[in-house]
Amino acid sequence: MRRRLQSRSNSSPPHDPENEYKAYWLIRDCEIFNREHDNLIMDTDQVTKNHQLLPLRGMTDGEKQHETKVCTDMTERMRTSRFNYLADAVKAGVSGAVVQVVDEGPFGDRSALTTRPDDPLVQEWTATVKEQLSKQAESGDLVTLNYLWAHRLIGDAMTPKDPALAYRYAVALGLIFKEVDGPQGIGATMYAPDGNLAQSIPDLSAEQRAAELAAARHIADAARERRHH
Repeated sequence: MRRRLQSRSNSSPPHDPENEYKAYWLIRDCEIFNREHDNLIMDTDQVTKNHQLLPLRGMTDGEKQHETKVCTDMTERMRTSRFNYLADAVKAGVSGAVVQVVDEGPFGDRSALTTRPDDPLVQEWTATVKEQLSKQAESGDLVTLNYLWAHRLIGDAMTPKDPALAYRYAVALGLIFKEVDGPQGIGATMYAPDGNLAQSIPDLSAEQRAAELAAARHIADAARERRHH
């Protein structure tokens, strides 16, 4: 574990946000494996062979043996250092990083959102992360948009139900996919403003849909700028 982190730092520019996010995942994967003695693996072969959207599987015996060697010497200090890597990635706007902050929860305790909602530290954390989520979504980050449209549709402790925002973010995804993959692409048709998914979002007037569509177009414009840079 130490050797892998050292190798990464030696081969990459210091404080590179993308590499810090990769370092976060390296530690996170070991943290999960040391606790569960297993981890979910993305099976890319199944994407090609069977066209699975979420081709996840458990680890093989060989993969478990390899991970045991890699992760066995992880210290508590290394385990908690992942939060620093993740925070740097969020500050730099690395795609998906802020969604992972939500998954980790306040100070690494996701249950705190429901067990300690009145804790000032939890409230401060929640307010900060909500602002970061909104900023990333409005910048056109696909991972954040995909996370927020679904969670704003159903609501949870972190993201209260908001059909208007759910519509905005879903339609923004469709507009972005339309530019990237063409109007007949799966994402473009799935999230089209007049498609079944967007039209099924309840409790919105025609005026609200028009206003949110305009906001979604601004997000698509921001995403175009994001791709160019």
